[in-house]
Amino acid sequence: MYEEYHLVLTQGHFRESLRDLAQFRRFDPVQHVYLTATLPSTMENEFCDVLLLQQPVWKRSSTRRSNIGYSVLVCEKQVELDEKVSSLIQSRSSPDSAVIVYCRYKDDVDYHARRLACPGFYAKHRHGEENLRSWLDGTSSVLVATGALGAGINMANVDLVIHINIPYGLIEFAQESGRAGRSGQAAQSVILTCAAWEEKRGSAKERGEEITWSVNARKMHDFMVTADCRRLVMDKWLDGSPGGICRGEDRNEAFCDICSWLFGEPLPAWDGLVTAEPTIPELPLARVSARPLARVPARPLAPTPSMSET
Repeated sequence: MYEEYHLVLTQGHFRESLRDLAQFRRFDPVQHVYLTATLPSTMENEFCDVLLLQQPVWKRSSTRRSNIGYSVLVCEKQVELDEKVSSLIQSRSSPDSAVIVYCRYKDDVDYHARRLACPGFYAKHRHGEENLRSWLDGTSSVLVATGALGAGINMANVDLVIHINIPYGLIEFAQESGRAGRSGQAAQSVILTCAAWEEKRGSAKERGEEITWSVNARKMHDFMVTADCRRLVMDKWLDGSPGGICRGEDRNEAFCDICSWLFGEPLPAWDGLVTAEPTIPELPLARVSARPLARVPARPLAPTPSMSET
């Protein structure tokens, strides 16, 4: 049995040993089971090709995390972003709860860890293991990390996950934001991005520099710029299902920021940080304008992958 096996696609380029495991089946005729919570149905064929699977049996269930509220905030300047990170951490549900702040780059981890006076974690960090232990044992309630902290982390008291700037892709975002709310209690996932960072990405495109976007990155972009319920984007990509808007079926489901604004119910952990209407980032791939949320009836959720090869 193999866990977190979406990594064979999302990180296989530097974890070749994941792909090499496919060769073991030549000598081991027993059943092999591959488990993951974040393999989109559209990537099933690629998964089979990489692992040389023939006619596997697929078992899927919904990836929807109803206790997590999703939000995106655009800040004008870096100083505003820094202030909102601090404010969000101070306004979490309990001082005993844990927080993860994700950054894309090691330099950003070092910067925010210094600013927040908390440990940082990334691959080959000098004190990475020591810093991770201090967070896991509760010595520090806040950890700043790259995506090296993701699959396999199961801390029940994490109630807030912050991403600074757009994550690499929607698969990675689902994994990382999914570190929150594992106790079943309400939790928040917040993406904070800076207008200056967006302008930097845009200026590169204007200069004619090539910006390569995978499908996974494009879906993350769609999540960022949507004017509809953010859950619709996640459901469609991760589950292959139209899904439904927040609280379409579950009246206790946490709102995303857009549904919160449209239905007039404030998010629980914000303490005045959110303006009346969510800001939709203008990222390089699309320019969108706000439109009313489509009041689509909730549909049954489609089948988080669990795969079993017979």
